[in-house]
Amino acid sequence: GVGGRALNRQPGEETRGVEEIGRLKPNGELTGNFAADPGGVIEVDHIIGCNMSFRRKVLAELGGLREDYPATELREETDICLRVRKLGYRLLFTPYAVVDHIGAPQARGQRFDLRYAYFGQRNHLVLLVGNYGPLAPIVWRYLGRSLVVHGGVEFVRRVAAAIARLCVLVAGTATGLAAGLWLAITRGTGPVRHGREAEELREKMGRNAGG
Repeated sequence: GVGGRALNRQPGEETRGVEEIGRLKPNGELTGNFAADPGGVIEVDHIIGCNMSFRRKVLAELGGLREDYPATELREETDICLRVRKLGYRLLFTPYAVVDHIGAPQARGQRFDLRYAYFGQRNHLVLLVGNYGPLAPIVWRYLGRSLVVHGGVEFVRRVAAAIARLCVLVAGTATGLAAGLWLAITRGTGPVRHGREAEELREKMGRNAGG
């Protein structure tokens, strides 16, 4: 199989992650970096779906792509890559095959909403367990990292953000009520503005209108 670059038109993307293009790490995580330019053809573990091609006989031998990955763009293309490699074939990445990567609109929800997070985790585990078995070390390393490290950090971040938002809302509510009450008590709730500045403004506008 052969894959190529997928450009997102972001500054510096040609060098970002150039040492880790299309890798499956020992902890079960995947690297992309498919916009990077390694300067020549390199061997990789997986390639991106929008710029991939395979020998027809290999796809026929594999029986095509599996349909075990609900939601699009979530691991079905990685699955075929891992299966190709398990047959003993190589996957190459060439910087000379280039496409502009334009994300399609989502049929449902947002690109990175909770639904996307759910299917991302579900499909990734289907990918690892389906290709390596439930007892494979790579599966358990991924579980430990995603649930303990990533999950814990995300939980703390979300809780902290929720607490910060709550504090801001409480502070805004308290100061807003206090300021509103003070205005209502001292100036009333009528539509006419009072005070020195208002009187000066009325006087100037009235004088100009009379002239």
